[in-house]
Amino acid sequence: MLSPGEAIDLFLASLKRPARLLVAISGGSDSTGLLTALCEAAGDPDESGITILAATIDHQLRPESADEALAVNLLCDQFSVEHRIQAWTGEKPETGRASAARIARYQLLCQIAEELQATAIVTGHTLDDQIETITMRQARDPERREPEGTAPREGRSGDAGMSSSVLINGRFWLFRPFLKTRRNAIRDFLLRRGMGWIDDPSNTDERSERVRVRLALAGLSDAKADAWRTAVDLAQNRRRSVSEAAAGLLRQSATVWQASAARLDARALSAPPEVLFYAIGTLIAVLGGREHLPASEPFDRIMSRYLRGESFRETLGRVLLYNKDDGLYLARESRDLPEMQVSMWQRELWDGRFEIVSHVPAACTVLPGQGDVATGSYPDVPTLIARAAWRSLPHVIVPQEFKDVQVQITPVLAPFRQFLADFDLGLADCLAQLMGLTTIPRPPLNDLIRKT
Repeated sequence: MLSPGEAIDLFLASLKRPARLLVAISGGSDSTGLLTALCEAAGDPDESGITILAATIDHQLRPESADEALAVNLLCDQFSVEHRIQAWTGEKPETGRASAARIARYQLLCQIAEELQATAIVTGHTLDDQIETITMRQARDPERREPEGTAPREGRSGDAGMSSSVLINGRFWLFRPFLKTRRNAIRDFLLRRGMGWIDDPSNTDERSERVRVRLALAGLSDAKADAWRTAVDLAQNRRRSVSEAAAGLLRQSATVWQASAARLDARALSAPPEVLFYAIGTLIAVLGGREHLPASEPFDRIMSRYLRGESFRETLGRVLLYNKDDGLYLARESRDLPEMQVSMWQRELWDGRFEIVSHVPAACTVLPGQGDVATGSYPDVPTLIARAAWRSLPHVIVPQEFKDVQVQITPVLAPFRQFLADFDLGLADCLAQLMGLTTIPRPPLNDLIRKT
């Protein structure tokens, strides 16, 4: 495990400079320790090339949150750090509030990063957070469940947990330099400096799954935590290896037409099943406009038929799969395709698969594809797949007087649109190329360090 100082030194050594780092700080021990350690290590920005900025997201879920944000502002003043406070306004959902708050938090952090011209966002997630996250995921999957507090076995890629770096909204890289550092070590670091922190009462509310898991893991020894760290490292290496192999498989055997239909030729069957399943599962998520890969039970059943060489027509994750002698074809099925209105300059996500930006000074209607398949759009693709793919494309109806005004339609990689872990960067790049998109932004890290 790493001390807070060691973790920050390694992180800053990995960064390209100059860099402007936006620290997400709530006032809790982890984020306060992060800001403190970064400010100490970075020193004078004119000398180090590292400028520290800070942002607090006030979720407005507790009466005390506004005063806590002001307390953080005073701390930032002590470090001469520019600090922004941004409230999550509007009505809050009655269910799924934690997930909604998380998405809102990252959206607002990206907004602040844009305003402050930050290079990257930094958060204070710790090894304890990592252990809690994996434990919660294991609890939802009986096949992966371990005895309470026990590190996952065999470095399984499904136990990779949180990545140390993740691309948010396709725009900003977020770093988690404390993922190999324990919370108690951060608190000791602060206490040695005579510093305190804010304890959020929601962290003791046992209605929260994470709080229940945190309490169950209380007292986890450093030795056991270190075993977790080793297991997570192995799992992340395996996850990265599988993802990179899946990217290689798709480059070798996949063809994509109009960002709406795909084929895997027979060469794909020579890949290891874990790699093949990850490649096809990700392709289904992309073509289906879904953030997550298909559910394991129906997916495994279909893949078993595929591996046996059977001919079949199946639907899964809103995608039609048609297996023939010359390959496996995939396209969005022609059901439940949306209709929507798009206003000028409005950025809308259509069916989870296409982003639409209108430059038309009037409302436009977006419908599923109309009419017969355009000649040459899907060469050598079975009619069943070609028709489904064509109908799954967005068709924009523009008022006659503005028919020459541009409406921009861009394919979206749904499973990577909001959060792209660095494990999957190569796979996302491959899919972006197949879909005719630009290259994914690289993390602002030194090349040598990024490769090791």
